[in-house]
Amino acid sequence: MVTGIVLRTDNGTQYTSKMFKGGVKALGFKQEYIEKNTPEDNGDIESFHNSIKRDYIWTNEFRTYEETNRTIKEAYRDYNEERPHSTIEYMSPNEFIERWNVDENFRERYLNSLDKKRDRRMKRMEKRYKATKDREEVRINV
Repeated sequence: MVTGIVLRTDNGTQYTSKMFKGGVKALGFKQEYIEKNTPEDNGDIESFHNSIKRDYIWTNEFRTYEETNRTIKEAYRDYNEERPHSTIEYMSPNEFIERWNVDENFRERYLNSLDKKRDRRMKRMEKRYKATKDREEVRINV
């Protein structure tokens, strides 16, 4: 069993179903949900879904299941092996992993950049929370 992996999802029916939750539990993953109506809190996967649809699905008119299946498999291969990603220094995921595994300075620099991004996200969330509380207080006082 795998431990230490957190699966972050939205609140869609597929992720809140008993079957899905059971699978997550059986794999030993921890599941957490983003706040409702905040796709930016799961931006990486939202970006992935958008890229798959825009670059590989919407540009084709599929006639058969086999054709669709081939295209989706190619999309995943291209996405992981060829396509540069801005969030990982414009490398493909495979290139990123290779570099991560051999370059300690790269790992440290990248982790520091993630810390800064996390801090900025937390400040945005705090600001959003404060704005919500302020609106609630206004409603109460009116």
